Amino acid sequence: MGETLGFINEKSGPGALGHEIISVGFSDITSMRNNYLGSLPEFQELYLELMVPGAGFFQIVSTNQIIGYVIISDRVLIEFYLVDKFIPNSLEIFKSIVKYQSVKSIYCKSFDYVLLNCCIMQLFPYKLIGAHYRDYYNTNVAISQSLNYRMANEEDIPLLLKQEDGLYETQAELIMFVKGNNVSIFYEGDELIGCGFSIKAHPGWNFYDIGMWVHPSFRNKGYATQIISVLKGICLKNKWKPICGCDINNIASQKTLEKCGFFSKHKLIEFLVPLT
Repeated sequence: MGETLGFINEKSGPGALGHEIISVGFSDITSMRNNYLGSLPEFQELYLELMVPGAGFFQIVSTNQIIGYVIISDRVLIEFYLVDKFIPNSLEIFKSIVKYQSVKSIYCKSFDYVLLNCCIMQLFPYKLIGAHYRDYYNTNVAISQSLNYRMANEEDIPLLLKQEDGLYETQAELIMFVKGNNVSIFYEGDELIGCGFSIKAHPGWNFYDIGMWVHPSFRNKGYATQIISVLKGICLKNKWKPICGCDINNIASQKTLEKCGFFSKHKLIEFLVPLT
């Protein structure tokens, strides 16, 4: 195991004397994390999944037994998991982790009931930061016959990097998506209309996060709806489940998704840990 970073003094399980939180590598939590992801009623948010590679990973250990794990990225707690028999003690374990690791906020999916319960029981103030779209119905969106698309390749990277108006978060991320065959280019004739993103949220599941970007010259003309509709159709044809997420303040993207039949029952919540 890795370095022991803290000891939770509260008794937190049947016959337990306490718990340790131990810094480990990602591979040390992979099996338990698969259990966590599989236990959620809806699938993981890509926004959070992209935070995982740069985060810190910690096992929660009781009397030499691994009973859970936590993932913290730059003092933001993004995952907290316990095996079932320790869930009755989740609040005390959670409180100690937040305190010892100097957690400043928690990104909680509204369908992550254990973590949501811990945050609510602490009465942490919160704000909504994202909308999860996991449900959809069939729609008939008219696709322009002049709209064509193809998979982006490395030769397209210089052109795509010039499109700074919301196409990418970082240049490195865009390059990674292109090399991973996650970006489609939509065009009419020689004109770049926009891009579609289709990214497998996790290697072990067939959930594909889809999204779009439209060139500023072609916005408010229905292209965003067409791009999302095309990507949704590709997913359904391949028996993949399309999922989406967007910033809670991005009303335009939310309306686009809803025109394509998606609807949101869940939100991404940021709980803020008060300063003490």
